[in-house]
Parts: sequence; C-alpha cells; structure tokens
Amino acid sequence: MARDEQPIDEATLRLVVGPRRTDRFVDHMKLAQATGRTIGWNWAALIFGGYWLTWRRAYGEGWFLFALGLASSYINGSLGALAWLVVHVGAALFGDYLYLADVRRRVRDATILAADPADRDRRLAAHSGSGWSGHLVAMLLLVPLSGVIRLLFFDPIELDWLLVRHI
Repeated sequence: MARDEQPIDEATLRLVVGPRRTDRFVDHMKLAQATGRTIGWNWAALIFGGYWLTWRRAYGEGWFLFALGLASSYINGSLGALAWLVVHVGAALFGDYLYLADVRRRVRDATILAADPADRDRRLAAHSGSGWSGHLVAMLLLVPLSGVIRLLFFDPIELDWLLVRHI
C-alpha cells in the first residue's frame, strides 16, 4: 500500500469482494493492509492463473497474467515448462495481492467519481463480486489470439506433424 493511501474499511471490502468467499478475502486483505504483506498462497490462482482474476473482475491483472502465460507457452522444451511453472506459482503467491490492488483501484475510482457515499457504494456494488461476463470474454478471445500468434510468428514447419500421415 502506498504511504498516502488509507486502508479500506471492512464494510467496503465486503461490498467489493461480493458474496463468494468473502471472509477469506476480507481477512487476507485486512492483514495485507495492516502489515504490507504481498505474498500469500491462492490455489485457484495457481490452477487457473489469469482466468481466476477475470472471474474476480480484476481484468487488467488477469490479462497481464494471460500475456505472461502466453509468452511462456511459446518457449520450447524444459525452459518453457519452467517458465509456465514460474508464471503459475507467481500467480499463486501474488494473486491475492493483485486482487487487492484491483480492489483499491476500484474503490479509489468510485470515490473520485461519486457525488456522495451512497453513490460510491452503488458504483462499487455494480462491479463487485465475481462473474462470468469478463471471464467468458477472456476465454473466447484468448484461444483464437493464441492461434493467430502461433501462425504469424512461428515457422509453419513446426506444425508439420499435423500434416504427416502415419502409415
């Protein structure tokens, strides 16, 4: 947390996090705000990476992880597997921190734009919790984007195995 930032109160955290796994995230975020801790562990972030962040409506952070994962998938051999593992373990270690950063941004933006506290809460509630919309958009865009990148930037000879007939 930046030195000039005020901690977000529990009621606001609960409003932004929404009804799914609220206690876990609120407790973690309160601890992170109090101690400045940035490392934790999140199994969903380990397994799903950027998809987990888009599910939580942290779209910028989710797309950042998608970009890292996509880049690591184009590294060949064991170095590529290691890069993929580093991206996913990094997501597990810093996923909650990335989510808290997104929550802070949402609260800050809603506070700046709101006419009064009730308006701020309405704005936060409208974009709180988790949801399928951004998550589905991410899934529908990422697969074709990955294919286009592979075709544009990688030698088609690498894809010869698709054309080889096994006799």
